[in-house]
Amino acid sequence: MNSDTIFLLGKNSYIVQRSVHTVKYIVSILVSLTLTCWFYDVEIVKAQSTISFQKDVENKLDPYLNKVGGSVSIDYINLKTHEQYAEKSNKPYLAASTIKLPLALYIMELADANRIDLQQELTYKADHYVGGSGIIQNQSIGSRFTISDLVEKAIKYSDNIAFAMLKERIGSQNFINYMQNLGATNSSPQAYSFTSSHDLAIYAEHVDNLSRSSDNGKRLKEFLEETIYNEALPNGVSDATVAHKVGMMPINLVSHDYGIINDQTPYVLAIMTYGFSYNESNKVIAKVSELIHTVHHAHNKESKKIILEKDAIFTAAFVISRPIYSKLLSFNKVEITTLVD
Repeated sequence: MNSDTIFLLGKNSYIVQRSVHTVKYIVSILVSLTLTCWFYDVEIVKAQSTISFQKDVENKLDPYLNKVGGSVSIDYINLKTHEQYAEKSNKPYLAASTIKLPLALYIMELADANRIDLQQELTYKADHYVGGSGIIQNQSIGSRFTISDLVEKAIKYSDNIAFAMLKERIGSQNFINYMQNLGATNSSPQAYSFTSSHDLAIYAEHVDNLSRSSDNGKRLKEFLEETIYNEALPNGVSDATVAHKVGMMPINLVSHDYGIINDQTPYVLAIMTYGFSYNESNKVIAKVSELIHTVHHAHNKESKKIILEKDAIFTAAFVISRPIYSKLLSFNKVEITTLVD
């Protein structure tokens, strides 16, 4: 190889190198522009979603809540966007039977970790007896039930005896620690202790998470969907199934309902009330859930519209950049071929 050949090879190498850098530079600009468009629209979606949802919920709810009186606390979590709405979120209320769901959730997580056998049988003893809701009170002392059966009864029938038996098996302090670890600000394991809509929303969101990753979580969610108490939250949501748990003490003018609304865009809703008769509280919870569900639908329809516009921008940027990118690659290929020849 003579010096002229070496010089020619070096020159062509320079041409190829320059073209490759040109490709990288131009493509990087196109990619940056495309991603900038995409992220810009994502931020628009987030900003518009938060502002419009909060405002629309307040416009719907405030006149109604001012009219009905009493005390109402609300927590909403969009399970897709994680957007939230809260009204008196940390106000304490008597927990009533809402406390049964975190215990059932804890047990299902223990079963997933092989730390408890759902088929283990527990014996109904006299000191387990609690009046009020449930069906085990109609059984004889000494009757035996699997842990799985007790979880189902505690959720579907809000069985007080099932809850007492399960709590004894788990241990109150373990139960308290579990609720605290989830982030609950109130963590006493008693129905006559206090909780908040903030805490209830945490439990419901964890049920949804577990139902997506565990058969036991899925079963728990099904128990919630099959509850016999459907006078409150579900009455305000006619076009979606609701996996929920009630808690009520009519003599104390306390009534709550919380859970997962299995909408096309699912969400958590927790509503706690004080100061209403039992029948009136059911109407209030149903109406509040109806108003929020209406805003939720309208809000998500608008969000989808904005997202479609975002996707259109992203697609347009890709369509424009693709032929340019192909041309640049073709040019680069010619230079490389020339070099090899």
